[in-house]
Amino acid sequence: MGSRLFYRSPIVQVDDSDPNIIYTGDWFVGGHPIEEFDGTTNAALTNGSTITYSFEGTSITSFGTIPGSPPSGSVPSTSSFSLDGLSAVLVTVPKPLETIYRHAFYVSPELEDDVV
Repeated sequence: MGSRLFYRSPIVQVDDSDPNIIYTGDWFVGGHPIEEFDGTTNAALTNGSTITYSFEGTSITSFGTIPGSPPSGSVPSTSSFSLDGLSAVLVTVPKPLETIYRHAFYVSPELEDDVV
């Protein structure tokens, strides 16, 4: 009887300034040198702005910053994530009083390894 060896792909962190990320729409580039991964963050300034990132792997997680705001007039942040032709997932995050860094906005389900 043979043995089976399972290989788990390494975790790859991709910064928002990676040239393989395609931004469309109106975006603001900012960041905090200590709190943000590689010191940068991007924020959509208009509804309908998109990010496209192609990868090979079995899962992906999107991390980001939720800016803090005073309780009056705070508007929640809403994002939509679509992957490999699956139905889009809408994520709404309320505005906290204090800024939250490296928040996991989206964690994908386990994906087929051969889908590109």
